[in-house]
Amino acid sequence: KEISDIKVYPSFANFIFFTSELKEKIQENMINNGISLRDFSKDVRNALRVTVGNEFENRSFLKCLLEVFKE
Repeated sequence: KEISDIKVYPSFANFIFFTSELKEKIQENMINNGISLRDFSKDVRNALRVTVGNEFENRSFLKCLLEVFKE
């Protein structure tokens, strides 16, 4: 899979709201790596939200996200 499977919605807040067909795999990988996401799939299909953190936290999130798409 490619990272293009993610749709990121514009935001002016301290979070990133996105959707992906791989939502379940993303959630599982994040939980296994101690990263919290909010599930908004009751409102928007396959939607998740992550809070923007410090540089280390953001890099950890991106690393875990890319791992899902390398599988």
